[in-house]
Formats: sequence, structure tokens, C-alpha cells
Amino acid sequence: MTFRGTGTCGMALGEALVVKKNLDKVSYQKGSPDEEMRVVTQALQDTKDLLLSKSHDEAVFSAHFEIADDPELQEAIEAYIHDGMSAPDAIDAAMIDIEGLFRNIDDEYLQARADDVRDVCLQIKDSILNPSRQNPFQDINQPCVLVTDELLPSDISLINFEYVQGIVTAKGNRTSHVCIITANKGIPMLVNAAHCMEEIKQGDYLCLNASEGWVQINPDEESINHFRKQTELHSFQLREMNGCAMQSATTVSGKTVPVMGNAGSLDDIKTAVLSGADGIGLFRSEFLFMQRDGFPDEETQFQVYEEAARLCGEKTLTIRTLDIGGDKSLPYMPLPKEENPFLGQRGIRFCLANTTLFKTQIRAILRASHWGNVQIMLPFISDISELEKTLALIEECKKELEEQHFAFDAGIKTGIMVETPSVVLLASEFASRTDFFSIGTNDLTQYIMVADRGNAEVSEYYVQTHPAVLRAIEHVAEAAHKHHIPVSVCGELASDPESIQLLLKAGIDKLSVNASAIALVKDRIRHSH
Repeated sequence: MTFRGTGTCGMALGEALVVKKNLDKVSYQKGSPDEEMRVVTQALQDTKDLLLSKSHDEAVFSAHFEIADDPELQEAIEAYIHDGMSAPDAIDAAMIDIEGLFRNIDDEYLQARADDVRDVCLQIKDSILNPSRQNPFQDINQPCVLVTDELLPSDISLINFEYVQGIVTAKGNRTSHVCIITANKGIPMLVNAAHCMEEIKQGDYLCLNASEGWVQINPDEESINHFRKQTELHSFQLREMNGCAMQSATTVSGKTVPVMGNAGSLDDIKTAVLSGADGIGLFRSEFLFMQRDGFPDEETQFQVYEEAARLCGEKTLTIRTLDIGGDKSLPYMPLPKEENPFLGQRGIRFCLANTTLFKTQIRAILRASHWGNVQIMLPFISDISELEKTLALIEECKKELEEQHFAFDAGIKTGIMVETPSVVLLASEFASRTDFFSIGTNDLTQYIMVADRGNAEVSEYYVQTHPAVLRAIEHVAEAAHKHHIPVSVCGELASDPESIQLLLKAGIDKLSVNASAIALVKDRIRHSH
């Protein structure tokens, strides 16, 4: 029997060790609302103390502390308790509500932040139902393929990875912190393998191919031997690729193609640079706005952008301005409900409608540009007027900073995300007014093919290598080169090994991918013409 899911990278084989983490079966005696709130308050404090003690080891725990310390979480739990729920049930209900806000965001990275909310809430619940904090992974003491319902960042410190050859989970997201951590450890992981917990039994022999997204249960001896040879070959190739990851990638025909990193936090930037990134092609600034209870001020943003620039050194740091609105909401700024959020007030439209907030971010980025090779990238542009208004705001901010004697790079480059058909059709006009293009193939495919990429009913239409999409990419690249500006791809297509040759043939100059894909993408470039 074979299960499919979403994999990271790598292959493994071995006996399954199945770990079921299920606190729901633990008996719990509900008290009065006041008693339940006291239980929750104590559990919150215990969880925050634990996260604070771990924050020095992994940056993710600092982010988890902020979630646990968010008054909105406690208020949501308290509301459900006053509605008559027990403390554990109220935590579950609040978790589902907050998770939903992230799950509905049309951004794979931000969707994965729902896992962080879930992790924190389950830790709070665990403090109530499992006060002894029994380790569910304590039986990992010999080589195995770990199979579990889900793996969360808080589980990482509980696992002896010396014996873990591979991981299979029923839930999860390949852009989650866990996938990034396990990828850095060189452990192949398959997430979203639905029903694996029901079908895989303790001791079953598994062949896991995370690169291709499948796991096979109890194959015959011939299949096992064939898979073992493939695994040995893959390990050899992976060692070679990782060994060359810090070197530049040049095609067979002699063209050097920079491979940049996509990042959504300072920790992601560190990982990307250590993984061989030639710079950061997409630094999502949304995390700064979504992990707090109000808009971050200029100084707060500046400190993060400055640190990001320092981490990149001489390498380029491309900061995407706030891509919010429509389907991406902020908890402290309710947005009007829209019939079709993908065609609504999002990205640059939101920023231009809130120029005070926008100028605060622009000023912070400009100030950070003094400390590194920083670029500004504008999301969801669809009209020349949006670009011209933004460029005018940037000039306005420069004058203000000059008057206030702040240092910044006066020649900072400004580019745009190519995500809409209107920009494709007017690519030459946009290219004459901007310094670089970065094609967001996820949204561009969605708009060209008129297929919501989150809707399974139309998934057959959402094809990123469709001739119409590839022709659009070629047209954009041709216009960029006509005006002597570089063009990159930062969407999922950039990390698809089978599509790299197509993108290079279309005229793409740079690729920007998640850290875990950098070595593989560079290797594919070296074998491309």
C-alpha cells in the first residue's frame, strides 16, 4: 500500500515507530467558570515559563512565547469558558478560531503559522491534562521511521533524532518550522499523508520517498532492495549537492544564475544564508505585523530590517512591503468583507489606502538600507499609477529622512512583483519605470488560468507550466531585458526541479526559493543549458 503526501527532500527506509499524541482521551472534571479560568491562567503561565526557558535554543520558541503572551488568546479562551465550556474545550475552540484566520490566508508561509498557534494551544492544554509532561517520543531508541499524527516545534526538543531516519505525519505543512528544522538535519519528511495513522502499524517496514511525496508500506524484498540502492545513490548525490551549495550556480552554457532565498523571519534569513543563498530575493514583512496587537512603529520595523541587512552582509536583501488585505487580515484592523478578496484591496492597494502606515514602513526600510544592500519590492501591482504614487511616497520619505539627518541609500532600488495579467501586458511600460521584476508564479497562474489555487474543485486548471503561463513569463523577461533590468521568479515554480530548465529558457535571470531547496536548485542549474 502506498500513501501520498507533501514531501521535503530525501529518501529513507526502516521500521515504523508509531506515536499517537491524543490528549482528548484524558479524563477531566470541569469546575465553575472561575475555577476553569484559574486553571487556564496557571497553564498559560507554566507554558510561558517553559517557552522562555527554551527561547535561547531555538528562535521559534520566542515567537511561541509572544503567542502565549497575547491577551487576545486568553480573552478568546475566557469567552468560551463563560459560554459553559471546560478549560480544555475552550482552548480547542479558541485555537480553531485563530488557526482559521491563518489557514484562510492565500500565502503558504503564513498558512504555516497556523501550526505555531496550534502548537502553543496544545502546550497550554497539555499543561492541564498532562502536568507531568510525559514525553510521547521516549521510545525512540533505535533506528526507525517516525509516524505520528502531527509534529510541532515543541516536539523537536523531545525527540532523539540520532535514531530517526525519516518522518511521516498525517497533518502538517512543508513550510512549517518543523519541516525547515528537519530538512536542516537532513531528515526526509512527508506531511499530509492522510489516514497514515490508521493504516501504518508499529513495526511495518516503510520505504519513504519525500522528494516524490510518497511512502510505501511493507513492499516485497525486490522492491526494498531496489529502493535501498536508490537511497544510497540519492544520499551520495545529496552530499555532493550540499557540498557545492555555497558556490555559485552556472549552466552548461556558461550563464551564472543567482539562487536567492525566500524568508519570513530573521531566523529564515540565517538559515538561507547558511544554506548557500546568494541573497534574499523575498523577505516577507507580514510576520512583523501579524505577531502583535498593533501596527509596529518605525523604530521596531527599522531594528528588524537593519538586523536582516546585517545578516545578509554584502548580499542583496529584497524586502517586500506589507502584503495585507483581502484574504490576509490583521487581528487589530478589521477589514470590510469582500465578495472576492483575491480581486479586492490587497497588497499595494491596501498600502496606498493607508499612506501613514505605508510611509512608516518605507522610512524604516530606507533607514535599514544604510546597513546593507537593500531593495524594496512592491506586491500586487496592477496599474502604472500605483507604481508612480509609491515612487513619489518613497521620494517624500527620502526628503523627510534627509531633513532629520538619517542615513540611507539614496540610490536604493525599487522593483515590483509581477502577479497580475495587467502587468504582463504592460511589462515594457513597467520595466521602464522600475529597477527589477520578481514574478510571483503562484498568483500569476491563478489569475491567468482563472483558477483559485486553494480550490480543489478547479485544481486541474491550476497548472503553473501551462503554455499561457510560460508565455507570460517569456513576455515579461523579454520586456525586462529590453530595459536592462533583471527578472526573477520567487513562486513555487522556482523550486520545482523539472521546471528550472523551462524558466531559464524563458529568460529568467534569478530564482528565489526556500532554504531547503537551494542546494537542489543550484545543482539543477548546473545541469541546465
